[in-house]
Amino acid sequence: MMKKVSKIVVLLFLAVFPLMMLAQCKGEEKVKINQKIVFIWRYINAASGYQNYGTFVDSEGNKVGYDLADERWRKMTRDEELPYLESLEYRESDIHGKVDMSELEEHYSYLYKIDLDAEVTEERRASDAGQRTLYGIVYQEKSVPTFVLIKSEGNYKYVNTDPYAKKIAEWWGM
Repeated sequence: MMKKVSKIVVLLFLAVFPLMMLAQCKGEEKVKINQKIVFIWRYINAASGYQNYGTFVDSEGNKVGYDLADERWRKMTRDEELPYLESLEYRESDIHGKVDMSELEEHYSYLYKIDLDAEVTEERRASDAGQRTLYGIVYQEKSVPTFVLIKSEGNYKYVNTDPYAKKIAEWWGM
C-alpha cells in the first residue's frame, strides 16, 4: 500500500511541477518599451543667461545629451520640447552612456504604475539656483504623452510621493 501511495505522490509531482514552472515563466514576460523617450532629466535656469540642457533615455537605453540654450528655444514649452527631442538625429558623441536594459525595463514598468493623482510635495529652497527635474513620459489614450514629475530640485523641491516614483528617483540618483 505504501509503495502505491509513494508512486502516486511521485506521479503527481511529475505532473504538477512542470505546470508550476510554466505558470511562473509566464509571469516573467519581457517588458516591451514602445516609445522613443522614456525619461528626461533637464536643467533650466534664466538667472544669468538662459540655460536649458539635459539628458534623455531612449528605448534602447542610450543616455543622450541635449542643449536647448539657444534663444530660439527659450519660448518652447515642455510639450513642444518632447516632439523636438524625439525627432533628433543624434550622433555617437551625443550619447553619454548606456542604461542597463533590464534596469530600464524594470523602471519603465514602474513608470506606468505611478498614480498620476499622487501628491507632489513642494518646498521653496533657493533663488536663482535653477531647476533640475526628472520626468518620465507616459503615453495614455490616443498616444498623448504625459510628463510624470518624478522629482525636481533647485529653487523649489518637488517630490512625487508615489512609491514607484520614489524608486525611480533613487535609481536615477535624485
